Amino acid sequence: MAAAYAFHICRNHPFIDGNKRAAVAAMLAFLNDHGWIMHASTDEALEALLALAAGKLDKSQWTKWVAEHIRPIPEPPM
Repeated sequence: MAAAYAFHICRNHPFIDGNKRAAVAAMLAFLNDHGWIMHASTDEALEALLALAAGKLDKSQWTKWVAEHIRPIPEPPM
């Protein structure tokens, strides 16, 4: 679902400016709220997001990329 939020915001351009930033923010907020964290370098994530925005990744490819780059949030030590 996090991937879907990012995909649709990025590709459908609901805002005049900042669609990619809004897409990432929505995705990361959703992941965090559900106990997940993105586990990709900034460069790697930027490359994937720009490919998504350029239409080089379809929804299933983007969803697969996100699924491969998320991890559960680690439990804090007691």
